[in-house]
Amino acid sequence: MHRHLEYFSLGGVIALVWAPRAQMLPWVVASMSLVTLGAWSMVTAAGRGDCVLLGSIAAYELIIGLTEKS
Repeated sequence: MHRHLEYFSLGGVIALVWAPRAQMLPWVVASMSLVTLGAWSMVTAAGRGDCVLLGSIAAYELIIGLTEKS
């Protein structure tokens, strides 16, 4: 099962090994994981930069998931 991914994303990698019924789910899972890591970064006083960076990557994941061809 090899698919060509136009853009690299964590959700795309997840989608290569996991094909749920909802096609957007791998990107949502990747995005939720990144948002959780960003929130944890704020709790552990690592700084806002990490939170902003991980939030931006989470938004990228969702955009790539929406634009990925079925």
